[in-house]
Amino acid sequence: MLYQDQFWVGQDGYVHPLAEMHQEYRLNVLAYLERHAERLAHQRDRYIRSAGVWRDGRPRVFPSPADWIVSTPFVIALRAHIAVAEAIDGEVVSVTLDDDVRQVAARLLLERHGSGDDGR
Repeated sequence: MLYQDQFWVGQDGYVHPLAEMHQEYRLNVLAYLERHAERLAHQRDRYIRSAGVWRDGRPRVFPSPADWIVSTPFVIALRAHIAVAEAIDGEVVSVTLDDDVRQVAARLLLERHGSGDDGR
């Protein structure tokens, strides 16, 4: 569960750092997660019930599996990396970013391009 916004584990068990993934692979992973959101949400719910790890004794409710999948730290970070890779001159031009994704994308751009403060 730690660092879940930084790594993707492929079917072969290989750990892919999100920052090092090729853009095409990121897009493929995002499409996979969106296509399989219902099945993944069902597996998550079954695991959480069996492990008894609901937050505050009750589950966090989402209107749909699709709403849940886009709220996960990994998908937020994945969408931010996709947006940053498509940035023009250090500016994310997509207007479809959620606030969570926009914040992560801004952080990634700062890490990549610096704060723009030249020390004056």
